[in-house]
Amino acid sequence: MFIGIETSQYINSNVVFSDKNPNNIMDNGYFYRILYSDTFYKSTGLIVYFEFNTVSIENYFNKIKCYINKENNKIIIKELVDIEKSLINTFAKNQSITLKPSYILSKQLNNDFIKIFSEKHQEIGRRKNIKLILKISGIWTNLTEFGITFRFYIV
Repeated sequence: MFIGIETSQYINSNVVFSDKNPNNIMDNGYFYRILYSDTFYKSTGLIVYFEFNTVSIENYFNKIKCYINKENNKIIIKELVDIEKSLINTFAKNQSITLKPSYILSKQLNNDFIKIFSEKHQEIGRRKNIKLILKISGIWTNLTEFGITFRFYIV
């Protein structure tokens, strides 16, 4: 079970980055876990829930690809892109990072789709809306770049 916040509730000053740990996924890199807390809520990772309108779902290997109607979702897309930029900028400033930022979330959204992890069978095809959770676990770095680690889940 996930407990999260809405995109409009995100406050950048509530984010804390852990000390660096060796990255088990990427060679020659590190991972910094994100912690998010405010007066009433604390979580390991930033968990944001939201809804997309007018989408199309298809199977994509062991994931689901969700095509987004950009026009019908421009506000939520902007909020998600702003959260990614804010996290990356804050991390770079706090850690004095000179690596190149990699905006993978923004890239997916600007290409009109996201990849969703789902253990349950999902109905393929067009949907009026879909409720989702975005879990941002932390920041990854390698020798040249850095970015957020994230996953989408269907509510």
